[in-house]
Formats: sequence, structure tokens, C-alpha cells
Amino acid sequence: MIDYSVEPDRCIVVGITTPDITTAQTEEFLDELVFLIDTAGAVVEKRFTQKLPYKDPKYFVGSGKLEEIKEYMTAAERNQNIGNGMETPPVTPQQPLQTTTNVAPPTPAEMAKPAQ
Repeated sequence: MIDYSVEPDRCIVVGITTPDITTAQTEEFLDELVFLIDTAGAVVEKRFTQKLPYKDPKYFVGSGKLEEIKEYMTAAERNQNIGNGMETPPVTPQQPLQTTTNVAPPTPAEMAKPAQ
């Protein structure tokens, strides 16, 4: 008998706490995100949070947290990461490739470049 079952996508969620967003709000945003991911049939393996004075304009999180996320994703060849919608720019068609290789969303300048 052929098994047609598909393994669910595995992902992580990333959120930051800033002076404008409390820790409780960050957790609430991530809880809602996890619920939506679960509803879509994927599995959240890990949550990463960080308290920062402001969102890092290049990588969303600080360089130390970025390294921690890279190590975690590389360890099991994970392929999805999701940040809370309050801080993350809209997803573009190229973003999944960029986030799996750089673990960072594209900058507005990168998003404005025409596709090659």
C-alpha cells in the first residue's frame, strides 16, 4: 500500500519586544501566529524572542540572536521562519529563498529591484 501522507511543514516564529511593544504583546502576537500556522497544517518547532531598543533594520533581530537562529535552522535543515506581522515587511515571492539562505527578509531597496 502506498502512503500518500505528507509531513507537515516545520517552522519557527520570531518576535521582538521594543519600547513600543511589550513582552506580553509580543507573546500574544506569537500565540496568534502559532494558532494560524497550526490551522494551516504546519508545526511550530521553536519560538525565538528578543528584547531590543529598536528593530534591527537589516536583520529584524540582533546579530547574536540571528546566529542562534541560523544555528538552529541549519542543525535540522529547517526551511521556514516567520516573524510577527507587526514588525515584518510583506512576504514577496523571493522572500522564502532569501530567508532560508540569509535568515533575513529583504530590505526595501532589495524588494524594489526588478526580478532577473
